[in-house]
Amino acid sequence: MARRDPLKIDTRHYRLDYENERVRAIRLTLKADEAVPMHDDVDALAVCIVECHLRFTEPDGHIQDVHMESGETRWLYGDTHSARNLNTNPMEMLFIEVKAPHNDR
Repeated sequence: MARRDPLKIDTRHYRLDYENERVRAIRLTLKADEAVPMHDDVDALAVCIVECHLRFTEPDGHIQDVHMESGETRWLYGDTHSARNLNTNPMEMLFIEVKAPHNDR
């Protein structure tokens, strides 16, 4: 099955901030109680820009709540899930995905 890239699944909430041959940075912005549909994330460094309180729901129904303060970073392992903003305010998060390493040094 082809990867359900969040940038293609939900162009309303995800935006490409930067991309080169080594990294891709995508920004997620959600208003209070907004959600994004099921998609496939890769391993990424998550940087919370504006307080982040998300509920990730996997296809089997497993739920994981993640709360991060503005400026906090965390490594997130890629998986398949939907996400909902549990905060009463808008949230913003940057995902920095590392692409395959280069052997040019």
